[in-house]
Amino acid sequence: DDFHYYRLEWSTAKGNESLTWFLDDELVFHMPPEALELTGAKMPDEPMHILLNTAVSSTWGFPAPCPPGCDCTCYDCQGDLPDPACACGMPEGLCANLPASYEIDSVRIYQRADDPSQKVGCSTDTRPTRKFIEGHKHRYFDAYGGETQPLKPQEIGGAACTRDDHCGPASKCAKKRCACAHGWTGPHCRAAAAFDDGTWETTPSLGFALPFVPGSLQRCVVLLASMLCAVFVVHRRQRHLK
Repeated sequence: DDFHYYRLEWSTAKGNESLTWFLDDELVFHMPPEALELTGAKMPDEPMHILLNTAVSSTWGFPAPCPPGCDCTCYDCQGDLPDPACACGMPEGLCANLPASYEIDSVRIYQRADDPSQKVGCSTDTRPTRKFIEGHKHRYFDAYGGETQPLKPQEIGGAACTRDDHCGPASKCAKKRCACAHGWTGPHCRAAAAFDDGTWETTPSLGFALPFVPGSLQRCVVLLASMLCAVFVVHRRQRHLK
């Protein structure tokens, strides 16, 4: 029942793209740059968010090949589906661990200050997400659902409640609605009102770029201009001789 430390080191430095997993400071798995070169994959470097959930894969951790006597077309620990044989292909001991849950004590994110490939923020100089969204707002909200902008205003309290413990730390249930204490936000006041002591994103500047002209069209224009110049010169010489 003790807490464990899970660590993932993610490098996007050119020539050193890699992923390395640790469990309680012990190396578990390492994916070097050579592994990406084998498949032609690219290490993602765009802004991301972290999702922590309990997931069960039907391919990673399950028996392969299928155990003898099982068709492995369905999986069910309880065997209460129309076909009880669905419990046949479950790995030994897995069903005893379900339903499963875990508790997260903390999540910490570090970035190397001396590595320019590591960026901070949702819109970086190499991935100007904000500028793209500003130019394509209609893709990021549901107009049919009444939305008018990509990002909704942050909700600070207001969720329905009947007791104080229905709301977040130090917050109160006032008039059947959560009222957030200082430092807490969200409908139920359960999210810390985080802040960043550094300014990482810059205000995007919308500009205009020159139109793209294919090389073949450029050559045609140059050839046409040359022909016109030649015709003009010949015509001028003929007039001069007269």
